[in-house]
Amino acid sequence: MNNSMAYRQGMVAEYAFMSKIMSKGFDILTPVSPDAKYDTILYKNGRYIKIQVKSTTLIANSKYSAGIAYGTKTKDQYSSDDVDFFAIYLIPEEVWYIIPHYATNNRKRLKLSADGSCKLGSFRENWEFNEAI
Repeated sequence: MNNSMAYRQGMVAEYAFMSKIMSKGFDILTPVSPDAKYDTILYKNGRYIKIQVKSTTLIANSKYSAGIAYGTKTKDQYSSDDVDFFAIYLIPEEVWYIIPHYATNNRKRLKLSADGSCKLGSFRENWEFNEAI
């Protein structure tokens, strides 16, 4: 996928996430600086949550592969200070995974399934932002 298409796919995912999360009663704060490591901060009931939105269309062996690193060449990992949760959109399925940072075990890529039959399946459609596996 070329950079223009990747950028467009990312923007579609970010706007889809914002639309979904607003319908659930969260307030949204977005950074002004392009250097922020999170895409948005959610606020509800006195709680602030830093979110990094990712998306994927890549599938192999019935699992979607989602990259959760940043940087064009180096692919650095996000720290727990950078983000609290990853919101990962499986575009063809219109399914979301809301995964706490710690549950990624510092991996740069996650394997997810549309039906939740994967190691991180408990975070499928995790709109309450539960942190337990």
